Amino acid sequence: MVQKWDDSKPGFPGNDNIYGIGILPSGIAHMPEIHWTAHLDYLFFERSANAQSGIRVGYYTQAISIWVANFYARHEAPYLHTLTIVFLVALFVGLCQLCRTPSQTHAVEPFMLTTIAYHTFFLGLWDREPPYLLRWEVEFRKRISVLVIWLAFNGFDTWYWWFGVWKMKPSNGPWGTVIFFPYVGNTPLFGPDQWISIAAKILNALSITILSCALARLCFSTLQQRSLDMFITAERLRSLASQWLQSLARLSADKTLEKTEEDNTAAKECRVIISAESDSISYPGSIKDASQKAEPSPVSQHDPENPPPYRKLTRTGTGLLTRRLWRTMSGKDFEDPSVPPPEYMLYEPRFEDINVAYDLLKATTTCPKPKPRVWGYYVLRTWLFGPIWIFKLCQYLVTQTTHPFNPRKLLAITTHSANLQFACSMSYPTIMRLAVRDPCLANVSSKDLLLASRIILSTEKVVHPSRAWWLAMGYTMLSVCSVLIIGTELTIQWNRITGVQDLTSVGQLIPFTLGVGSLLKILWSAMMEREEAQEFCYFGHCAKEAKGQHWKEAGEMFLKCREELEKARVSEAMQERKSAEENC
Repeated sequence: MVQKWDDSKPGFPGNDNIYGIGILPSGIAHMPEIHWTAHLDYLFFERSANAQSGIRVGYYTQAISIWVANFYARHEAPYLHTLTIVFLVALFVGLCQLCRTPSQTHAVEPFMLTTIAYHTFFLGLWDREPPYLLRWEVEFRKRISVLVIWLAFNGFDTWYWWFGVWKMKPSNGPWGTVIFFPYVGNTPLFGPDQWISIAAKILNALSITILSCALARLCFSTLQQRSLDMFITAERLRSLASQWLQSLARLSADKTLEKTEEDNTAAKECRVIISAESDSISYPGSIKDASQKAEPSPVSQHDPENPPPYRKLTRTGTGLLTRRLWRTMSGKDFEDPSVPPPEYMLYEPRFEDINVAYDLLKATTTCPKPKPRVWGYYVLRTWLFGPIWIFKLCQYLVTQTTHPFNPRKLLAITTHSANLQFACSMSYPTIMRLAVRDPCLANVSSKDLLLASRIILSTEKVVHPSRAWWLAMGYTMLSVCSVLIIGTELTIQWNRITGVQDLTSVGQLIPFTLGVGSLLKILWSAMMEREEAQEFCYFGHCAKEAKGQHWKEAGEMFLKCREELEKARVSEAMQERKSAEENC
């Protein structure tokens, strides 16, 4: 339906604390039905000295600063990410205050604020990985606050489209209440065409479902990681791996000596019990009486009267303050942290299980080498991402009906794939389908998978995005900034919102100072600071701080055990082949 411009409608006065100063002159509102080039002189010369040709600094400079920091001053991105979270919280609080009495609020104003929030969300989702966090800590630290705030805005948006918009006032603009719906254009908010309301309701329902699942997965995966921290540390894993390596070397020497003494017979599978703080590992071989030669494991065969020390995961002073403020004292506050609870189950890391879990993660999360394809293939897959994902999900559900369901193990595998970031581009349904079809999944626990995941993440290099990804993201973020600015300004002009060009109000001076100051600081860093500035410290933690060095050393020690095991297998296979040839 084509909207007609009506000059007799005056619009409505806006709130200076929401809009600030605008980027377009007021006469631009008459141009939607006229070609823009016919008014270039009017736009750029007659109105060039007008005070209305500024920018809405509170919102626009924030978006531009994020874009510049993500690509040209990446060492500033962690700081700006935190400021963006605070900005969004303040925006949500102001939005709730604005809609406290819907009958006194114009329907177009909450829509513009939520649109600004969603575009800022997209710009702030991606930033550089903080160097002071371990790779399995990054996702929770960076995503938990974003998901919670995003869910809050989606909840408000759901209320807005289902109930709130019908309680609010129309804008009484020359075209009625017209909004700029992202990537659609000029759309009436009220009237006979209500398709935009139906589309918004569907999008909000899908968004809330996806965000809720992502938040639940993130919280449960973090609980899994914290439970693993209660039982094993990098120092203990390194000690275990060192003893596993010594035991493998000793057993390999014993096997060679035994082979020279015994008759050449067919190879038989046996179980090799590794001493020290591990249980047994198995690989094909003909070592006899290995259990008699190996020393008993102090972990798997511990004395019930002298169990290994229990280490309870303690909280910091902040957690203590939280417990004192939000709940009353209970008996748990006086428990001895060295005494395990009644349901305490000791986790015994075994080389065999971790080795199987390592191979399982490699088999399920290693992406095949991409084949050379034309750009149209990637564009088509981008547009068909939703249907392809649903098809993969149906495939997984069909496969799951014939296999046992273990959510903890699947959660550990999907958490590992999420921590791989650019090293794994497969979807969650594809990874879970490969995992449930692997027979080794039944032989390992979720803690084995998490420990193997830490070994992989600690020893393998981080895969950085390609140049094509950088260009695509840069273009996308620049487009988001453009849509944010153009959409907000056109909505204001179409609804003829007046009285919003005053910069002298306190509500505009503060965001002006913060926005412009932040943008100038980011531009200075992008133009003047050297490349070495990216190695500066973040939040008091230096980039060269070797927090994950212990985990890396433990992981490298475990890989040496795998190499020693592989050498033993190859050596034994060669001896069996040689003995078979001699028998023939």
